[in-house]
Amino acid sequence: MIVVSGCGMVSRVTTHTFAYHEALYHQITGPAAVIELHNTAGEVTIAPWDKPGINISANRRAPTLREAVDTKIDIEQTGTKLTITSEFGSDLQGRNVLYVIHAPAGTTLDLHQSAGTITVDDWSGSITADQTAGNIAISMRQLRSPQHLTAHCSAGNVTLTIPKASDARFDAKVGVGALTDDFALPVERHVVGATLSGSLGSGAAPVEVRLTTGNLAINSP
Repeated sequence: MIVVSGCGMVSRVTTHTFAYHEALYHQITGPAAVIELHNTAGEVTIAPWDKPGINISANRRAPTLREAVDTKIDIEQTGTKLTITSEFGSDLQGRNVLYVIHAPAGTTLDLHQSAGTITVDDWSGSITADQTAGNIAISMRQLRSPQHLTAHCSAGNVTLTIPKASDARFDAKVGVGALTDDFALPVERHVVGATLSGSLGSGAAPVEVRLTTGNLAINSP
């Protein structure tokens, strides 16, 4: 069941951009809860909270008020899987959706976006983040079996913050750009890119990064 908290609110972001804001609250329970999100352009920010449900706040931006309101956000639940999809129609010019989502930290995330930013903070569930252009920043509260962490990006920067006490196995490749890490893991430097492989602890949780162009940083908190 989806419960709309309040009503839609319209604001002018700039002279040429309108925003239509709506807050949705979706209750989903169970230890295997999954959020799958598909957004063509915008920002996705996900943070944990101590409530059992999922709170979705969405700002739909467009050059005209009508285009902002007409941008659809479809939310569908199948079992313990929640799928969120932005529907822009045929004209994408200047249209995007800014999501702020709060969910239990152990929720599995499956995030797909064409252009923008993906930010996940203080997470303890599995994460897949797939983006064509833009930055990905993921901070893990813990990383061990049965978790997995996957980040794919064609052009942009990827930053992973992982606790030192993790049980993680790394497989990271950067086509063109820099690769840095705080764990002194084995790195093979190439003329324009780098490859990293190695483990922390037992290496039980797989971490895969594929970055075509951009910089990858694997940091300790």
